[in-house]
Amino acid sequence: MKKILVITNNINSNSGWGRYSSSVINELIKLKFEVTILTEKNHQKIQNELNILRPLNHSKIFNFIRNIFFIRNISKNFDVIHSFDGWPYGVYGYFAVLGTNKKFFINGVGTYSVAPLFDKFKGLLLKKAYKKADKIFCISNYVKKRVK
Repeated sequence: MKKILVITNNINSNSGWGRYSSSVINELIKLKFEVTILTEKNHQKIQNELNILRPLNHSKIFNFIRNIFFIRNISKNFDVIHSFDGWPYGVYGYFAVLGTNKKFFINGVGTYSVAPLFDKFKGLLLKKAYKKADKIFCISNYVKKRVK
């Protein structure tokens, strides 16, 4: 059985992002994949949700680096890394698969799939993540066009 690590902000069905993430995750579970979810905002809607990512607010760089190291460590136990949105989750996924043969998918959900591309630091990392991804699933043609 394939083990999938999903990296997303939340899985709360009361938010658009959470509802979208939750729907995809539920379909993966129905297809008999073993799924573990890393989130910033705890919801515990799904049994394997690990609310361990630190938000990028006050200690942005420290939390960003901490999250990368944590995800890199935990990802060793998974076959597939699936990130929801580009920044920062796609970048976290990029570091999780860097130097491995793991499959890597990114869902382009909205603004954070595109806007960080115009920032030097974020843009550099996000472009590397998009190039490394095996597939990028975009929620709209607009996002798809901007990511390309």
